[in-house]
Amino acid sequence: MTLQENDVSIVLPVEGYANVVRLVTGGFLSRCEFDFEAIDDIQLALDLALRWLPVDGTRVTVRLVADRAGLTIWFGALVAASAERALTDVVRDGLELGTVLGRLVDRIELVDGGAPALILRKAHEAVTG
Repeated sequence: MTLQENDVSIVLPVEGYANVVRLVTGGFLSRCEFDFEAIDDIQLALDLALRWLPVDGTRVTVRLVADRAGLTIWFGALVAASAERALTDVVRDGLELGTVLGRLVDRIELVDGGAPALILRKAHEAVTG
């Protein structure tokens, strides 16, 4: 795949479209040679983001960019102050959202560059071989 083929974005309603995000993510990552476990981790991370993070409006953008080093996911636009608090919400078995996401991906970052977003990074080395 060329670098241009390794970049996909979808904009969809927040409610009721988690399966579409899973489908697009799974198809894109399988083309980028991520293994099943990595795809499952990333899909779960996006499911959690859709369920728990406060989106600014009724639609969310999910952008997936793969390169030789791994995958970067841009998820937004978020309500910045509420998103920071949401990462400390307990979501399961006493674990905070940020902790759970940190177990599924290699890096989590909230950015506020015009459109606040959650950036997730999954290294390719950690998921191959």
